[in-house]
Amino acid sequence: MLLDIRLIYRNGIESVGAGAFHGRWFESVVFPSTISRIERESFKNGHIKNLEINATDYLSLGSYSFQNNYLKSVQLQAKVIVLYDYCLTDNRNLESITINADRLDASRNSLRNLPQNCVIRVSNEKIKEEIVNDFPELESQIEMISE
Repeated sequence: MLLDIRLIYRNGIESVGAGAFHGRWFESVVFPSTISRIERESFKNGHIKNLEINATDYLSLGSYSFQNNYLKSVQLQAKVIVLYDYCLTDNRNLESITINADRLDASRNSLRNLPQNCVIRVSNEKIKEEIVNDFPELESQIEMISE
């Protein structure tokens, strides 16, 4: 049985170390504006359903950081977002990813193997172009965020 446990960080936290919560069971994880780095495998093999990260300037999701969870919804916000290899892969229940950024740097395998029904909402045409150039198979899944 999955308990409805939420991990909500308060302002002041800047990073989460490698493997810090590997395999832990959280329903939701919410990060404040002070977060900038989530290291490799920080939340790998967990049971997270919802992820919300509202960074101010820079956000980096390390390799495998949220791989193999039960994510349904991912919301990422920062001026610059960097996604490393496999950070969001193997989340078969993923319905939506929202990327609200001025710039996105997504590694070759960061958005691979997303479910076909997963909608990727982006904040501007530049982000959309970057995703389509790197992941042409995702073009039909991309929507613009309505203002």
